[in-house]
Amino acid sequence: MEKNKDKKKTTKVVKEQDEIKKSDYENESDTKKIIIVALILALLIGGFAYVRSLEHKKKDDGKKTEEQVDKEDEEPTIEENNNPSNSYQPTTTPSNNKVVDIWEELKNIPSTVEAGDDITLPEIKVNDNGEQISALISYQYRANIDEEYDTVNEFDTTRIGEYLITYTLSYKDGKIETKEVIVIVNDTIEPIINNVSDGVYYNQDILLDITEYSPYIVELNGVEYDETLPINVDGEYTLTVTEDTEDGRSITVTFILDKTLPTIDGVEDNGIYNSAKIINVTDTNLDTILVTKDEEEVSFANGVTSIAEDGEYQITATDKAGNTVTYSFIIDTALPLLDVTYTPDNSELTNESVVVTITANEELQALAGWTLAEDKLSLTKEYTENTIETIVVKDLAGNIVNIDVVVDYIDYNVSFNPKLTLENLVANKVKATITSLKQLMLDGTWTESIENGLYKYEKIYSESGLEIVNYEDSEGNTGSIEVNINITLNNLFVTYDQDAITQNVKAFVTTEEEVIDIPVGWTKDDEYLGTGYRYYKEYTENVDYEVVEFVTDVKTYVATIIIDSIDREDPVAEADITYIKESDEKKSVVITVTANEEITAVEGWSLSEDKKSILKIVTKPAVVPTEEQEDSVTVTDLKGNDTVVEYSYNWN
Repeated sequence: MEKNKDKKKTTKVVKEQDEIKKSDYENESDTKKIIIVALILALLIGGFAYVRSLEHKKKDDGKKTEEQVDKEDEEPTIEENNNPSNSYQPTTTPSNNKVVDIWEELKNIPSTVEAGDDITLPEIKVNDNGEQISALISYQYRANIDEEYDTVNEFDTTRIGEYLITYTLSYKDGKIETKEVIVIVNDTIEPIINNVSDGVYYNQDILLDITEYSPYIVELNGVEYDETLPINVDGEYTLTVTEDTEDGRSITVTFILDKTLPTIDGVEDNGIYNSAKIINVTDTNLDTILVTKDEEEVSFANGVTSIAEDGEYQITATDKAGNTVTYSFIIDTALPLLDVTYTPDNSELTNESVVVTITANEELQALAGWTLAEDKLSLTKEYTENTIETIVVKDLAGNIVNIDVVVDYIDYNVSFNPKLTLENLVANKVKATITSLKQLMLDGTWTESIENGLYKYEKIYSESGLEIVNYEDSEGNTGSIEVNINITLNNLFVTYDQDAITQNVKAFVTTEEEVIDIPVGWTKDDEYLGTGYRYYKEYTENVDYEVVEFVTDVKTYVATIIIDSIDREDPVAEADITYIKESDEKKSVVITVTANEEITAVEGWSLSEDKKSILKIVTKPAVVPTEEQEDSVTVTDLKGNDTVVEYSYNWN
């Protein structure tokens, strides 16, 4: 810059000398004037020549020539500033003086792009006297050509309109170069719905994902819809997206939202059953049902097939939206196999408690008072006293097995209390029974017997009263039992005998004394060989609580007669025909016959759990008959009464 100042000063001197007033030299001779001017000019020219030689020397040392310095320092002419191509070049121009177009990369920017396209604008970098500088990029945007440009922060291809992109290079010496590029963003593609397709089922809430760069309107089932809200209610939907422009394009899709799982009725998940089950699966959009037994697929008709065979089953129901429900269950009709062990065993008497263990070949249910093992295959209980009892054991399916537990070898050498029971008999007598784990010594009025490993002592009382019964066991332990007898008027013991052919029922009443006046319709049974006297009456119809008095010299006995087992009416039954179809073609026919009372099984038919209906499935034959198929089945009630039910079906 110091050199430039010197140059300007020198130029100024020349100009000043040229403007010297002639009046300064009027008193001089013309010759003198010429000499003085020549000397001044010579001095000036010599000074310039010296400066030029120094500059040429610097150029030889790798510096810029004086001519280049002069050109850089000169102010641009009017012609240069008005030239839109702006021919200024940085110092990186090749030595062969070939002009480099620093804006060459901008020619690759497309003039129009599709909305949403990923466009990367190039960077412009140049070398400014050894330092890399980058062009500053600025953006202006307008939605249409009738508007003014607005300054924006970025080039966004999701906005439809025109962008004026300006590149600006600012050099260290203050020189500025600019280049402008216009890019128009068009929208020529109809709206795109990214996450919903026509005719498809969905099983989750839908938050719409729409690609559209023009303003648009969303309608759901004909009503304008806020797309920021999820679609979360089951149903069939028609979705329309329309550009909110003069010639707006639109797209419409129809879809179904179904978040509801199929429902399985007839069994519970992880259920265990000891009888046949009929399963019914319901779902608005039911697609498939798969049933497996012991991991092998089995045929299944929804709501029809009776699952009766023992095994581990799994049913999987899937609807068209992909909602899936799987139930696992077990059919187990086999009784569990049980074994009882005692610790210590009963080989000799013990003064310790006894642990009883019941083991099974399958899992058992819990039992009050017993400890169920973690694997559910055994029950244990500690007995501190001798006990004989029947244990009711159930497997997980509810199959019942009764098993006796006998602990009779515990002896703590102390007295124990035998068990007393009282039973009202006919003819107003009471039977007292003393049950003992050990043999007792009682007076001769008691009758001794052994039943199921227990000692039983029985005595009949015919009068009310209190008796203290003293006893002694085989080990010398003694004790007493209080027997309190309170005899009141008791209903007579009544027995019945039904004729299998006629279904007539004989009612028998037994008394201790002979009846004075036999009730009307009743007859003394002279062939009766038991204790007391027996009377009978034959009934041909059911009787509901008939009270009959039997009077003797001593007492009056009251008997209540109830007969409900006579049934001579044929069952009422009718057939119902349904078809199982595939693609509207009949593949099998289901025949269900339902009666008004319990009926017996029929060969070739499945009997329902309540025994009031039978079911049969007929598969379509290879050779299909064209005529109506007629058939019949005979249903029989539990008393042998039967009815013929006729039915018909066709394959057309």
